[in-house]
Amino acid sequence: MGNILRSQKKQQQQQKPQEPVDPHGLKPATPAIAALTRDLRSFESSSVVPEGLGQHVTSSKQEQITWYKYMSEAYRTTAPSPRTPAEAAQLVATALNWIPRVDLEGIFEFYNFPTTSLPAASSNHLLTSLPAGVQFVLNTLPVYVNCIGDGDGFTAYVAIRDDPRELANVPQEVYEMLTARTKARIRRDYWSADTLRSTLEKSGYKY
Repeated sequence: MGNILRSQKKQQQQQKPQEPVDPHGLKPATPAIAALTRDLRSFESSSVVPEGLGQHVTSSKQEQITWYKYMSEAYRTTAPSPRTPAEAAQLVATALNWIPRVDLEGIFEFYNFPTTSLPAASSNHLLTSLPAGVQFVLNTLPVYVNCIGDGDGFTAYVAIRDDPRELANVPQEVYEMLTARTKARIRRDYWSADTLRSTLEKSGYKY
């Protein structure tokens, strides 16, 4: 009799339909905030963005990495942490208020955030495309007194730390050189650090 009951229970388990899951492999009942928290923690340890995000946004993987840096920073500095999907959506919208709206909408769709939390469309969002022949938009051009020479020329730098729109334009290889230089200085390999700094400056970047 016991064997019959176990057999019937096994058949019922096999016939039980699988519950649907969201893009993160989580059950629909799981709050959207749980998926965001998991992805941000994963990014902090691996610097890798969620695999399925690219199906919802149009920007490059490099730009996605920049987004998660800002979201991660916002998440760490927000107290208390978001407790509802609406609060998490507000955090993301505030941290990424400079990215193309189509990408912000894609992130909301990816995390199943309420669309009512989307900010009103404004001119603060970047254009999704540039006119023919235009390679990039320069939003900042700070000039420092010490960079002015004899009066007929000067050196200008783009302040990527002051404007996240500029940060998104920095090539991934530059980030990699910065990381390598920092690690070289930590282990006191100053020759490698100086070489990387020279390479950065020849590429047009100053650290």
